[in-house]
Amino acid sequence: MGNVTSTSRDLSFSEDEIQVTLPFSVDIQQARTLLQDILQKYTREVQKQAVREFERLGDKKFLTAVETEPTVFVHIDKHQILRVLKYYTESHQWSEIKNQIVEEISRLIPGITDVDR
Repeated sequence: MGNVTSTSRDLSFSEDEIQVTLPFSVDIQQARTLLQDILQKYTREVQKQAVREFERLGDKKFLTAVETEPTVFVHIDKHQILRVLKYYTESHQWSEIKNQIVEEISRLIPGITDVDR
């Protein structure tokens, strides 16, 4: 059994995710690129902050390397394409940032059927 290290009270950011459901008619690569660009736009500064805070915490606690870049995962079933967007966001502004990301996704990706907040 490995060690578990809690860092939530030491950090000014947290991980969040958004699920986006797309029809098969959407260009998967184009949608992925758009989603990645949108996440970068709204999380660029917190990524830099996360790297600094993880490095600072590394001096106090044993932490393995942590990837702070936003990530877009895909799941395909019989009827739709599900994209799961994972990213770091500022803890005190997570709702506002999430809303901005969701609104931009809804505006820029044609054929989107659902965005789960």
